[in-house]
Amino acid sequence: MSARVVLLHGMGLSRRMWRAQLEALADRYELVAPDLPGHGQAPGPFRIDTAVGVVRELLAEAPAYLVGVSLGGTVAVRAALAEPAKVEGLLLSGTPARMSKRLLLAQRAITAVLPPANLAATGLRIVRPADRRDADNYLADVLAAGRETQSDAMRELGRVDLTPRLGEITARTLVCCGSEDDTNLASVRALSAAVPGAELRIVEGGGHLWNLQQPDLCTRIIADFVG
Repeated sequence: MSARVVLLHGMGLSRRMWRAQLEALADRYELVAPDLPGHGQAPGPFRIDTAVGVVRELLAEAPAYLVGVSLGGTVAVRAALAEPAKVEGLLLSGTPARMSKRLLLAQRAITAVLPPANLAATGLRIVRPADRRDADNYLADVLAAGRETQSDAMRELGRVDLTPRLGEITARTLVCCGSEDDTNLASVRALSAAVPGAELRIVEGGGHLWNLQQPDLCTRIIADFVG
């Protein structure tokens, strides 16, 4: 039986963030890529506990590897702590142990005043997806999520501090971060150091969403990790 892999997207995006991996790995694994609450086709509002509940329901069906980027990584860690016997491996990318409250307040302020189309376009210029399909999906997803979902997600992240329980994680863990993700790199390193036996991989030239910038590399890293 092929391994089950749950792919968890970042804030403001959707399962479509995993387009390249869903196409490349479909014949190798059982892939599950849910839309988190308030994102994609999933109804809101976004709450961390609700998002973790979505993953726990999937784990109740069968054990799985959890792969999460940014917000998705935070959800994955919480799910792994709640269901340790069900998580076969944990692959996190751009997931800080604790978000800077000052940064989150600044991001929420920008989100509140910047028109959604401008917000999406600005994000796209920063992310720079390698594939036009991923660029189109990024714009559509950020616009669909809107201000409310992104504000909800930032507020929820501001309440999360994974640090006290990272030492309880028992799953084999790989922590990745783009070398150019200056905002999160130090905290991601701290998370990796706190998880027993975790491996850290810095993706050279990668930003926060390096998986969209280097999709083939992301696919290989997942495949190498899951086996």
